[in-house]
Amino acid sequence: MYGEPIYAGDRIVGAINIGYGNPPKEADQLKELSKAFGIDVEQLNEKAISYDSRPNLLLTLAKKRLRTSANLIGEIVEKAEAQKKLKRSMALLDETGSLARVGGWELDAETLKVTWTKETYRIHEVPLDYQPHLEEAINFFHPEDRESLSQAIQSALKDGKPFDMEIRFITAKGNHLWTHTKCKPEIENGKIILLNGIFHDITERKHIEEALRKSEIRFHTLFENISDAIYVHDAKGRFFDVNHVAHERLGYTREEILKLTAADIDIDYPTELSVLKKIAPAITTGPLTTESRHKTKDGRAIHVELKISAFQDYGKELFATIARDITKRKQAEAVMLESEKKYRLISENMADIITTMDMNLRFTYVSPSIMRLRGYTVKEALAQTIDQTMTPDSFQLVANAFEEELRLEETATADPDRIRIFELEEYKKDGSTIWVENTSSFIRDEGQKPIGILIVSRDITERKRNKEQRDKLISNLQKALGEVKTLSGLLPICSYCKKIRDDKGYWKQIESYIHEHSEAEFSHGICQECAKVHFPDLDIYDEDETQG
Repeated sequence: MYGEPIYAGDRIVGAINIGYGNPPKEADQLKELSKAFGIDVEQLNEKAISYDSRPNLLLTLAKKRLRTSANLIGEIVEKAEAQKKLKRSMALLDETGSLARVGGWELDAETLKVTWTKETYRIHEVPLDYQPHLEEAINFFHPEDRESLSQAIQSALKDGKPFDMEIRFITAKGNHLWTHTKCKPEIENGKIILLNGIFHDITERKHIEEALRKSEIRFHTLFENISDAIYVHDAKGRFFDVNHVAHERLGYTREEILKLTAADIDIDYPTELSVLKKIAPAITTGPLTTESRHKTKDGRAIHVELKISAFQDYGKELFATIARDITKRKQAEAVMLESEKKYRLISENMADIITTMDMNLRFTYVSPSIMRLRGYTVKEALAQTIDQTMTPDSFQLVANAFEEELRLEETATADPDRIRIFELEEYKKDGSTIWVENTSSFIRDEGQKPIGILIVSRDITERKRNKEQRDKLISNLQKALGEVKTLSGLLPICSYCKKIRDDKGYWKQIESYIHEHSEAEFSHGICQECAKVHFPDLDIYDEDETQG
């Protein structure tokens, strides 16, 4: 048996074999073959005896032919694999060109025949059987760019000068694109035979560049016109850029401030290390806001609010710090703080209670005098709901008044400075009640919208008690006066019988009339004159009594 390997390049892809040799002559081997293949033993023996061995010349010739066949088969396999690989590469190249929107083109220098790749056809939006001439191919480009492209092609054909251009393009369907066209002449024996080029659709990149350009314009417009100072610096505080507010506010020229660092102008962070500690969180946790003081060229301090953000610029960590001047706000806060201290001192030491509530009638502040008036601590009083502080009748009075005030607010015509005064019965911590006079008004925001309620409460229990006693005394006096009866005016009386006519026209005995109209009581007797007239025989009066 002889075999020859089949090579495709450096790789074995198979083998081709031939077999040769003498037949067996031993009786046992012949019997095995006879039995295996069903052939008579005698016939096998005759064939073995008559077999003539192949000459070496024939064997050598067979081996050469076998080797030639193996080489031929290897070349065929190698070529087939190369074609298959080329086909895959072409497909991959076409797919890559489609994804990247990159096509190719050739221009024969002698015939001026134009050849395009599939992607170039797709970019032009023409069918694959379209055969363009050079002039037609140039006419796809924007009218304003055709002349420069024509000159570049002529220079490449004449002088072998390559070109690289970004020019506008109009497809067969009228779509406007931006393209990158690149050409490299192919020269043989000093003669230009071909122009090879690429054709790349860069419309998206151009749109991005245009958007970036407009964004940069907007940024620089904002950068230079914003009322806040802007500093661009690195982690060491070295300035790379500032807007005009930054250097003008501190009294420097732009050139002067760019020679300084953040530590040079920051009173509260005067060293490089302190500046780094201040801005480091902007890298790890994102933009941060803090306050500091900047120092002007003449030594004045300016309070600033700093908003610090980190960003990358060509791989370098930089920071943008926006500094807002809050000096006036700080001064106002200081005045407000001092004023608040004074008012708190007054509220904490006055006998009256000052209370604030939100628009949901929840307590937001109670002055310490609550302890003297109702026995509760400030914490306990803040935890109470309004209905827990007063009797049901008083709570209903407050609820009704609150609804009335809200309706007045809806009219937008009510006096914003109006007040309401209530006399309410409130609970003390020991369960007893006291009477308070509450003077209430709305707390308003800058737009005059109510955002809370201010209440000043004064103990009027003693005044209420005195009033009740006074009212009771007046009531008793009025009752007593009602029981006192007096006679006044002109009384009609009979000149003979002395009867008096009442207001209903009836004549009554004088004693009866007086009794009805006064508290006088009568006891009847007889005078001396009447006794002599009516009882002459009776000595009712003594002589001495008569004379007296």
